[in-house]
Amino acid sequence: MVPAAARDTFDVATALSTSDRADDGGGCADVVHGRLLRPGDAVGQGFQSAVAGGQVAELVARTTLPADLATWAGQARRCAHVTVDDPQGTAVSTLTVRPGPAVPGAETLSYQQVLTLPGQPAELPGLRLRTVAIAAGDVLVLLRDAGATELDLDTLAVTAWQHAAPRLGR
Repeated sequence: MVPAAARDTFDVATALSTSDRADDGGGCADVVHGRLLRPGDAVGQGFQSAVAGGQVAELVARTTLPADLATWAGQARRCAHVTVDDPQGTAVSTLTVRPGPAVPGAETLSYQQVLTLPGQPAELPGLRLRTVAIAAGDVLVLLRDAGATELDLDTLAVTAWQHAAPRLGR
């Protein structure tokens, strides 16, 4: 699980509220914003912590529509490099899907996203986000870090799954 330093708690249902002005990526806005869940599809708890080099969020949810991480990974590969216009402005999203951690009886997803401004010089790094998700049936555990945290997100996600899943019936 995430280091316990100064964790802010949030309700999953109220956190699912990102909206887009336009989706220039041909249906890629959900991928760009990391929306594995839709409003009304989940209940649960999230935690957000500041850590050295950035921040990390952990979400534990029970879903009404089980997450199909294989389909989502395929969509992420299709949306590997897109420009999306949203309320914060226009950004270029570059995604790299990786093999997820091995978790018996569960689907996993692991990817890294870099957000840059259009025309940003190559020598300036963009905002790096990493996401690892583990799902089985109606239970989803998701960890996301932003910045240069250097955390082993796969190991943290598996530990979070092992901690939360038994209490949620998995």
